[in-house]
Amino acid sequence: MQIESPKKRLIKFIKSLKLGQTAFESKIGLSRGAISNMKDTSGITSKVIGKIKNVYPESNPTWLLTGEGEMLKNQSIKAIENYNPEHNETVTAEADHPVTNEGFKDRFYQQLEENNQLLKEKAKEHQQLIAQVQKDLSDVLGNQLTMVAMGQAFRDQVLELLSPDNHRSLKRTVDSKGAALLKALKKRGNRIETDT
Repeated sequence: MQIESPKKRLIKFIKSLKLGQTAFESKIGLSRGAISNMKDTSGITSKVIGKIKNVYPESNPTWLLTGEGEMLKNQSIKAIENYNPEHNETVTAEADHPVTNEGFKDRFYQQLEENNQLLKEKAKEHQQLIAQVQKDLSDVLGNQLTMVAMGQAFRDQVLELLSPDNHRSLKRTVDSKGAALLKALKKRGNRIETDT
């Protein structure tokens, strides 16, 4: 059995819509010939999948990419609606043969469990990311608050030095120290003159 490529599944999806490739490309916003130019081996890009989902929300990206599941998401819902409890079978819109309810339920619950697990993992990743961002913000804010406090203390010291009382006291200190220095220099100068 040959496995269908994503490109072939995409063409199958387009045919199910009863559209030509050019009309489909135009409708989802692809350039003309984009589907024809796709390589069978490279698959469908996430950008193309996104464009398909925007226009055809009932499309199943998993089926387009891997071939797993149904072409349309609502086929699974229709299968549930078409369940016949008397015969313990479900008839899907795609298949002419009945699918047993047990097999369908098992696949359905397995898919739900996988999706649930994936959601839990993503939630855990998001919680870790949120905790890291909160820690980083706390560190940054703590550093900024420390810097602000240091800046305020420095400003207070400068203002204290520049206050009129300190200004007079500083002037007296400078005057007295300056006078003493001049006196010492003069003494020394006299000593130097007498030595020569």
